[in-house]
Amino acid sequence: MRNPDLPRHATRFAIGLFVLLALMISGCPGGGGDATGSGTYNPLWVYIDTTSPTVQTSSVDLHGKAYCDNCPASEVAFGYCPPIQGPLSSAVGITWKNRTSGATGIAVDGIYGSCSCLFSYCFTSYSHQWMAYAVPLDIGTNVVDVIASDTTGASATDTVTLTRIPASPVSLSAVAGSGEVTLSWNNVAGATSYNLYWSNTADLTVGNGTRIAAVTSPYLHSGLTDNVTYYYLVTAVIDGFESPPSATVFATPGWRTEFVAPTTASTDLRTTSIAMDSASVTHVHDAYNQCTHYSTNPDTGFTYCDAYSYFNDYITDATGSWVTQAVDPSVYVDADIAVDSAGIVHIGYAGYQGIIHAKYAGGAWTAETVDAQGWCSSSLALDAANKVHLAYYANSASSSELRYATDAPGTWVHHTVDLFTRDTGCSMPAASLSIAVDAAGAADIAYAGKYPDYGLEYATNRSGAWINATIDTGYILNLSAALDANGKMHVVYADNAHQIRYAHQDASDAWVTEVVAAGSGNDPSLALDASGHAHISYVSSLNGSQLIYATNAAGSWHFVPLGNADFAATAIALDPLGKVHISYFSGGNLRYATNR
Repeated sequence: MRNPDLPRHATRFAIGLFVLLALMISGCPGGGGDATGSGTYNPLWVYIDTTSPTVQTSSVDLHGKAYCDNCPASEVAFGYCPPIQGPLSSAVGITWKNRTSGATGIAVDGIYGSCSCLFSYCFTSYSHQWMAYAVPLDIGTNVVDVIASDTTGASATDTVTLTRIPASPVSLSAVAGSGEVTLSWNNVAGATSYNLYWSNTADLTVGNGTRIAAVTSPYLHSGLTDNVTYYYLVTAVIDGFESPPSATVFATPGWRTEFVAPTTASTDLRTTSIAMDSASVTHVHDAYNQCTHYSTNPDTGFTYCDAYSYFNDYITDATGSWVTQAVDPSVYVDADIAVDSAGIVHIGYAGYQGIIHAKYAGGAWTAETVDAQGWCSSSLALDAANKVHLAYYANSASSSELRYATDAPGTWVHHTVDLFTRDTGCSMPAASLSIAVDAAGAADIAYAGKYPDYGLEYATNRSGAWINATIDTGYILNLSAALDANGKMHVVYADNAHQIRYAHQDASDAWVTEVVAAGSGNDPSLALDASGHAHISYVSSLNGSQLIYATNAAGSWHFVPLGNADFAATAIALDPLGKVHISYFSGGNLRYATNR
């Protein structure tokens, strides 16, 4: 049945809608206030988009919108959308004034419209967008007004208060000396002074640090304790306003670090070894590769390196500065360097011809192939008679082997130390091993077991035959070993959880293991002092990638951060006075740290 009230209801709805629309379009009340003082709303409304109340720059860009522009008379059309006015049709002007400095300017602006329809009624709305470029700011508080005005004389204002503070100092550096640290940084334009903040903890802030006011660059922070790490940041001050802090840096008095040699931008594999002679001259070996050609897989789009150049270098500071010599264009190696009592330098490494022994005597390098089947990694040690002992991996007909070679009898002899039923290649943990030789010329080898058993393994020929034992289980990333004066073996290693672990033999030759650093380390190296205390270098991922020196010489483990470091090999050695020397990589370059 037809509803007799339906036409009446529809008519009431249409009339009500028309009245509502008329009210909506009859005016544009805004935030500009009362233009006449009689309750009539100002037809302009301007506002500034949200911006940070504190800035470090000498000028800022402000932007926002103004509404209820002096638009065309017909903003409502029946049945169709009228043409939308373009940006050049605006009748509004935007200006700005910095009340603090008195600076004024004009904003770039434009009007933008949109149209939508509801049933037979169409609505056109406009927004006026503006941008004030490079509004200058004084140091301190700046009150900036943005004023919109139209051709009818109406106007509206919005205000923003900005505080300009000095820019943060950059390039802060800390260089340690004995009992002191020298700080330097780039000056900030207009800065009248600087505040230096320091702490012995890495969580340094302006709020918790000790402040040294009114310093200049460079600044010498003296009276410090050696082997204690100091963290620093600096701020700039202009007219009593202080900048945000610089980046935090740190240094450890008693230590110095320096650049040794560059590698290349395309280097992705690096290794280093270090040795000290009886005159405390430093001898360093480093090896790295350089990609010389890239190819792209047409199916996957993956780009990869398919050609390398290899570098195998010897570097020493015997002349007072670092001098580099090429040993051999070898493949990537995990080599060891040692110096005998006659001052002859020995290096063992994996080369194209197998395991190579090279020595530097009389101003020239000579090299010999120790084992043509040697294929991956090498560790070298010298005995008291200056004879060479090498541990390395080799290929046999059915498996890969851990082998040992020495020239102690006067000619090279070779022994198989361990067999592996599955060849896992040169990837870790297969390449991780370290050899040490006792006073009687017997060899001790620590090495990472291969798939499927893995583990930290130990082998020795002290009894005349090779005896093997397992020190620890699990996947071993890398390791380093040394013998103390009593002939006890010590090993530092990184496990699959990146824990730095330390194992050593007690008086009964039983193995004792402990965690040195939990869950943050890689690439450890070990040296022992005359008392058998451990000195370790490794790379930590805590607080960024850092070179860490750790020792138990005082009974408990003491840790010293020494600077930024790459996740690559580190090497540590002690000189005759017990001073520590470390070679490592930072920013791709070979660097050196010492407390001498």
